[in-house]
Amino acid sequence: MPLIQLDVKMLPMKVHYFLFMGGVGPMTSFLPTIAKQLGYSTAVFGVFYCILPILSLIVKPIVGAIADQFRVKKTIFLTFVLLSGFAGFSLMFVPEIPLETTAELSCHDLSYLHVCNNDNSLSSNCVNKRIKEHTSGVSLVGCELKCKSSDHFRDELCKMWKFNDYCPVSNLSNKNYYIDDHIYLFIVLQMNHTMDDKNCFFFPISHARFYYNNTETVNHTPVCSTYLKSQCQVQCSSATIMDLITPQTFKGSVLALNQFWIFFFIICLFWISQAVIYSLGDSICFEQLGKDLHIGFIY
Repeated sequence: MPLIQLDVKMLPMKVHYFLFMGGVGPMTSFLPTIAKQLGYSTAVFGVFYCILPILSLIVKPIVGAIADQFRVKKTIFLTFVLLSGFAGFSLMFVPEIPLETTAELSCHDLSYLHVCNNDNSLSSNCVNKRIKEHTSGVSLVGCELKCKSSDHFRDELCKMWKFNDYCPVSNLSNKNYYIDDHIYLFIVLQMNHTMDDKNCFFFPISHARFYYNNTETVNHTPVCSTYLKSQCQVQCSSATIMDLITPQTFKGSVLALNQFWIFFFIICLFWISQAVIYSLGDSICFEQLGKDLHIGFIY
């Protein structure tokens, strides 16, 4: 008698269990990691895991009743296998949450780009360490800023930075710049003079240019007569600095984001599909085994 007996009739079902479990296992395990990479907090994904079992509890008896009523068990089973594969593949195309890369521009006798990392996670600590190593190896880094405009800010730009386009409106040539809600700057950071205080970094600004005007070529000295600070959206040439500025998770309400509902729908579709596959798969397997249930049913 051979050591291994192969039941050809049950081979398709065994292949299904092998492939399906092998595919669903990594997907289920890595869903929290995927959610974090997309910008969702652990609290948001925890809510997902509260809702998904309830959806499974509702859908499974409904689908089971339909399968028994119309005798389409295998058709529904194969349909949900395809839906599960489609949902898992669609995760590759789910858009990330737009995370704001903001920092504080501080200006007085010296000007700094002030960035604080309030996330105490292991990855954030690694970013802080990389920043300290980066400042010792790189001297200058360029950044584009989009800062909130104010009367105080425009006055300093006009008097101290000598940005004439931000002086009080005297003609139509600078009207569009003066009444704009934002101020657009290109700054150069002196990385080798960076100071840090716990999780906060102060990057000194060497000089600045008015990058909204394509003809601007003069470097201005960023000093202010009185203390000034402004919140700015930042885009730097250094990936290390951008890792520091970019938050790990979205801080606002995700319910207003289209990206959230796309991700939520795909996760729900994947979870419901695998729940139905588990139920119908076992039922179909029992039918295949028939009277040999006691010797043939294995996972």
